[in-house]
Amino acid sequence: MKASQRRSQRASAACDFCRRRKLGCDNAKPRCENCQGRAIECTYSQRTAQARPSNARIHKLEEENARLREQLCPRSPELSSVPPDTLRGEVHLAEKPRTDGSTPTLNSINDHARQAKAQAVSPSCHLTTGQPEGAAFHGPSSGVINIGTAKDSSRILSSEDIAKNQLLAETTRQRQLEKVNLRAGKLDFGDLDPKIGMDLLSKFWNRQHYMGSIVYRPAFMRDMACNGPYYSEVLLRAMLFSGSMHTVDAAALRNTGKLNSIGRPYRIKFEQALHACGSQVLFKSDITTIQALLVVADALFSWCNERSLSWHYLGIAISMIIDLGLHIDGPARRSSKKISPEDMEIERRVFWATFISDKVQSIYQGRPTRLREHDNRVPIVFLDEYEELEDFHTRTYSAQPSQLDCPTHSVSTFEQLCRLSIIMDRILCALYAEKSDAKSADGLWQTAMSLHRDLQSWKDGLPVYLRVDLNDSASSTILPHNLSLMALCNSLIILIYRPFLSEGHLTSVSTTVAPEAFFNCVTAAIEIHQVLLLYRQQFCFRTAPYFISYATYVSATIHVRMAAQKSVGSQAHLCLRNCLEILSEQQTWCHAPKRTMKILLGIMNRLGVNVGEFVAIEPTSCQDGHLGEVDMSEVAEVGSDIAYQISAVPLVQQPTPDTTVDFSSMELSDFDIDQVMQSFVFEVPAMPHEDLVLMSEPGFNNYDTGDEALISRDMMVFDDLFGFDSSTS
Repeated sequence: MKASQRRSQRASAACDFCRRRKLGCDNAKPRCENCQGRAIECTYSQRTAQARPSNARIHKLEEENARLREQLCPRSPELSSVPPDTLRGEVHLAEKPRTDGSTPTLNSINDHARQAKAQAVSPSCHLTTGQPEGAAFHGPSSGVINIGTAKDSSRILSSEDIAKNQLLAETTRQRQLEKVNLRAGKLDFGDLDPKIGMDLLSKFWNRQHYMGSIVYRPAFMRDMACNGPYYSEVLLRAMLFSGSMHTVDAAALRNTGKLNSIGRPYRIKFEQALHACGSQVLFKSDITTIQALLVVADALFSWCNERSLSWHYLGIAISMIIDLGLHIDGPARRSSKKISPEDMEIERRVFWATFISDKVQSIYQGRPTRLREHDNRVPIVFLDEYEELEDFHTRTYSAQPSQLDCPTHSVSTFEQLCRLSIIMDRILCALYAEKSDAKSADGLWQTAMSLHRDLQSWKDGLPVYLRVDLNDSASSTILPHNLSLMALCNSLIILIYRPFLSEGHLTSVSTTVAPEAFFNCVTAAIEIHQVLLLYRQQFCFRTAPYFISYATYVSATIHVRMAAQKSVGSQAHLCLRNCLEILSEQQTWCHAPKRTMKILLGIMNRLGVNVGEFVAIEPTSCQDGHLGEVDMSEVAEVGSDIAYQISAVPLVQQPTPDTTVDFSSMELSDFDIDQVMQSFVFEVPAMPHEDLVLMSEPGFNNYDTGDEALISRDMMVFDDLFGFDSSTS
């Protein structure tokens, strides 16, 4: 017989190999065809025939089941009330005729079966007392229940969940150990009183919520006590210097020259640790060095007006990021070092904090970004959620610090700021790159519309607890960092559309582009105004995050052009006045608002806009406390000591801090768009050389002379939103 014919016949008992591989066996002797072709031994194991269950055996098992149930009834009353047929899964509809005389349908049969099954397995269906049988304990020797090996799949945690729980537990433990280590003298602050050091650190920790978690607190505080890898002296000095920004007394607030004397000792200690003889800090890439440079770069820019040094420090940090490969997440770096969940958490936080700082400084200083969206592969995923639900404290945000009855939502804020910074990178690369003007105007308009949709999608995707309903703030959680997010988002909208009003090569796209661009700018400026009112009601503007200060300036550049076409006392005038008051107030704390204030006053002078005389209004939340109190008699009226003089006009009504400006009646047709566009076109006034006031190099050593170093006749001519600092140097 041929092999093909033999294969078609099913063997009565296949050999072991064919049976295991489920192959057709021809039962040939001594070896079947499959075994012979593979040169293996052909064996036949003895198998016992299994009899099919007969009706008699099934009946016997049912009787045994009933007998066992009778024995268990005294122990479990629930079983005595369940019909045996129900436990066997049988439903006898004929035993109980239907009262309506109708024929049972398939659905009614299924419903009846489900009800019977539910009654059989649910103890709550019976009037019983005591512990339910399923919840009672029975040891391994018990015959009551069947001890199985099945696991509850709902309790099996993923590796990410396990890492989250580990980090959360470790953070909780380290937060408790902070005071223990302080009392034990394990936290060395050098020649600084440990209590003062801890107070400065607490201020630093609370300011991280709006800018991102640069320093991972549990690892730093643990390693500070044991001199571990995530602690270094240069990082400690940087954090103390940053925390000293918010230790302000009344005398310092009267003069920004004296203001910087508070941070000078900490600044000197940082520079000594960074540039000490024989120090290799800047010659070796290290995470703690990156963190220190980021912290100081932010403080130097927003507080000390040292823009070049801030830019250099940030650049060194970015170079170290690339050198360590932190722009590629975890195992993808192909490093021989095993990455722990804590290492990965720290590296992700450091990278994204650097990414955010790079975008912010690029906007402020008008320079190309150095960390690009397409050059990194780090997910926006942070596992330690301790600070997410921790109650928020208003320390450094209010002169009367208090614990708010709401979570901080720090992790969610950081994640959303990371996503927003990616859109910032796209805006800068698409609309503000050096060769962006080489693109077609129509193409740039389509790009702008796409970027606006990205911002709207980001806004729609915000978690409910981070959203702010500007029309019903009582229903929202108001925190400094979620208000900062809203303010920054609206600033970016204005940043998208301003070129279509101010750039000549973009104003000719179509007749509808400029009005639409202006309308979007106005809408964003109004929302910023509402955010500022909310911030003033809850917190102190003097130490507001720099996002708030920048948004104030950006919105004011729109309000001033609206006010130029309106009479004194209009809504635009009130909004502009509010922006000037906020910037005036912030000048008592840092230098940065001085530049933006001079820009705005220069535009007002050029466009003939007047809001009357004003001084920095002191909000009710800033009248006393550790932030200091300003003696208003020593605060000069804005406008009397600057290069741009404002002509005398009747004093208009001062708006109260909670004044709500009504824009419901405003129409786009109320404004001359051509006039708005012309307001961006002007020539820089020529000045004799002798009228030029030379600027001193910024730095602590030059601040003792007061504020005169910041005054110059040629300062603040342009109101750029991207690189507005370039007009101040």
